[in-house]
Amino acid sequence: MGYRKPTFGAQISGWVRRDDRWIDLLALLLYVLLSLAMSYPLLLHMSDSVAGRHMDTRVFQWNDWWVRKALLEGRDLYHSDYIYYPSGVSLTGHNFNWVSSFLSVPLSLVLGPGVAYNLTFLFTLSMSGFSAYTLTRYLVRRRDAAFVAGLVFAFSPYHISGNWAGQMNLANVQWLPLFVLFLLRVVDRKRIGDALLAGLFFALASLDCWFFAVFLCIWGGVFLAYSLLFERKKWSGRVLALLALAAVGSGLLVAPFLLPVLADSGQGAVEDALGYYEDLKSTDLLAFVTPSSDHPLLTRYTEPVYEDFAHWRPAFLGYASLLLALYGVATGRRRSLPWVLSGLLFAALALGAVLRIGGVEYPGVPTPYGVLTSALPALKILRQTNRFNVMVSLSLSVLVGLGCADLFARLVRRLSARSATWGRYRVATLAACLSVCILSAWVLFEYLAIPCPLLPYRVSPFYDTLAQEEGDWAILELPSEFLYSRRALYAQTFHGKRVVNGYVARAAPDADAFVYSSSLLKALQLRMTLDPELYDVPAEIGLLAANRIRYVLINKTPMPPHPAVEEDVLASWRALFGTEPVYEDQEIVVYRTQLAPGQSVSPSLRLGDDLGLTDVQARRTQLLDEQFLTVDLTWLALRTLDRTYQCQLSLLDSTGEVAQSEVWRISPHYPTSRWKAGVVVAERYALALPPSLPGGDYRLAIAVADAGSGQALDTQAHQVRVAGEAVAFAPILEDIQLPVDVTFGDQMWLLGVDLGQDRDHLVLDVYWQVLRTMGANYKVFVHLIRPGDGAIVAQQDAMPRGWSYPTSLWSRQEVFVDRVLLDVSDVEPGEYQVALGVYRPETGRLDAVDNREGSAIPEDRAVLSERITVVRP
Repeated sequence: MGYRKPTFGAQISGWVRRDDRWIDLLALLLYVLLSLAMSYPLLLHMSDSVAGRHMDTRVFQWNDWWVRKALLEGRDLYHSDYIYYPSGVSLTGHNFNWVSSFLSVPLSLVLGPGVAYNLTFLFTLSMSGFSAYTLTRYLVRRRDAAFVAGLVFAFSPYHISGNWAGQMNLANVQWLPLFVLFLLRVVDRKRIGDALLAGLFFALASLDCWFFAVFLCIWGGVFLAYSLLFERKKWSGRVLALLALAAVGSGLLVAPFLLPVLADSGQGAVEDALGYYEDLKSTDLLAFVTPSSDHPLLTRYTEPVYEDFAHWRPAFLGYASLLLALYGVATGRRRSLPWVLSGLLFAALALGAVLRIGGVEYPGVPTPYGVLTSALPALKILRQTNRFNVMVSLSLSVLVGLGCADLFARLVRRLSARSATWGRYRVATLAACLSVCILSAWVLFEYLAIPCPLLPYRVSPFYDTLAQEEGDWAILELPSEFLYSRRALYAQTFHGKRVVNGYVARAAPDADAFVYSSSLLKALQLRMTLDPELYDVPAEIGLLAANRIRYVLINKTPMPPHPAVEEDVLASWRALFGTEPVYEDQEIVVYRTQLAPGQSVSPSLRLGDDLGLTDVQARRTQLLDEQFLTVDLTWLALRTLDRTYQCQLSLLDSTGEVAQSEVWRISPHYPTSRWKAGVVVAERYALALPPSLPGGDYRLAIAVADAGSGQALDTQAHQVRVAGEAVAFAPILEDIQLPVDVTFGDQMWLLGVDLGQDRDHLVLDVYWQVLRTMGANYKVFVHLIRPGDGAIVAQQDAMPRGWSYPTSLWSRQEVFVDRVLLDVSDVEPGEYQVALGVYRPETGRLDAVDNREGSAIPEDRAVLSERITVVRP
């Protein structure tokens, strides 16, 4: 009997022929259509919205913008001076999705950035399904079974949640099945082309997310171990050579992007900034069998369950998928073994360091991740163990394909045998199509997560105005905290100007150094209610203008899930910058900076070719019983600097005798090695003065030297007048209710306390001065004690300002007021005393010294002599 070409049904049911590849194109088209359906209503808003619910979406929009800008303007992809202005920041610790960003460049130039982002979003959904389909078709030799497997991988709740959350690096999973496919083909077919493609897809997966390289290496280890044990006949020297070729090819593609990351990691820039969240963002065991909280029909049932989980990210496998996978294990036997092993391994790793079941922790139960990271701590770089679920989905999809392949084959054979009259192939067609449709619908229903969350692709009209302004200058957006700065990055994709704000997934610890060199910028970043008495407001705002920070934009609206700025904070910011903004709408209020009267950006003194001083101010001040020559120096970088300088200030009398001298780093929080040309930094220094020093004219010698080598740069002298009477160090200190004068170590000076009561809380305003910058974070304890026996009746232990202003951020000579609210709702009315102390959990309390007595204080805590009466409200 001659060859008879199979009908459509037979082709779908299992024939794999080169001239039937049009069916593969049909499968790809179906994945595209289903991606549009599962992401409804994105198709209706391709140009006015982008897919995603969180501000991470805005970060990846910025990624696309930065890659396009860097490529078109010849900039360094791994360093941007358009964020964290003026110094810029290394981007080696940032989460780039290089491949999709590169793909977005031509799309954005033709269709616009918003449409380009949505197209790459849909690309990863549809291609994830098609790549899993291609892998499974190779393994089971059936297109119908492979199609269902592709749905399991593409639309798994874990993958969908990554897309919905806007985490495009973790969402680009389409390359994983293709690497697995060509690695299998290398062992099976021993072809050079397969080895090159395996290397290519490993590189593409790695470039979209470095974590995927780790996942694929773990999977490769499982597969190679299985193959060596059970498929030894396939192995030869040629296979080893081809695997080496794949590794070399992948390495060559990845090296230009990986080597800078490794170089920075070796210097600690990346590793020091890593936060490990494996105990908080692991997968609860019940999450594998709990439908996603995004399911439109099941949300009200599943949301309460997810509230008990430590992390919201779904890991639901699907009941249909689990049944089909179990069937595939039962019928596939040894063929299913590597997929069972890899699936169980990755599921166990996803559980994290502590087993959780229904939100209940079982710390005594050892977990594979805990054991593995004990042996290989470097694996903690993955940070969130729920990310292993992507490989669980891949293993599950293949097992589903194995189950479907056997199920469909049995169904077709049985129906064909009973349908000789109607025609074997027509029955096969109906059986294949109906079974694929039913199982596909079941899988998709369980994975349903519509509507797809959308974020509007728009900003305030003022940003378009900024884009039209000429010149090279910067913007400060408030709030400027790390997480809020993602909004500023998104706005930058419209206006294109530099911003003081910055967001990098793992930024270097000193990325915000410029901000923390300015008391005003630091207070703004910490969202503090600003007291104008603590700042020379015109000079501080003028300093922004001197650094070419032209506008300050205050965002008035919330940035979900983060709230809007508190009303009292917003009011204090408005009062600080003035009552007449240059622009205001419902979303933002904008102020323009300007130099203070008499403020200059030209150096009045030059110290070599590197540094200049635009202003020198000196005044005699008093802080309790101590007197100082408070010197305010405004530094100007004459060129971009590559070394850290220190300065020695010496007060010389008319005979040239040194009355006082001291050495400081020029800027402790913002070392000069990070200064770009034109940067202006104001720093305060305090020379201790004997009260007997007569007033008069003196010379202030300013000597600058390399802090490392001690090599002198230059010395300049400036005439200063020292008044005979000292003024208060800060006006706010003139009205302290209870002066204290206690130092803790050589770091902190407790100046005094204001006491009051507001209903159920004692209100303490604690006045500190910073004696030197601190690398450590200290806690302050406040005890309310009963006179006589010293029993503690109420207490608070915390870092200053409710943990928001750790001591490592305090600036030298800064005067700082910390408001402490002490709960006294359970305290009996009566008279009590307040005791304060400072400690570090790792090393204990700092030594406390009463400066008036010149003696150490027992128990290293300052007990206020004034008693406070607690009353019932």
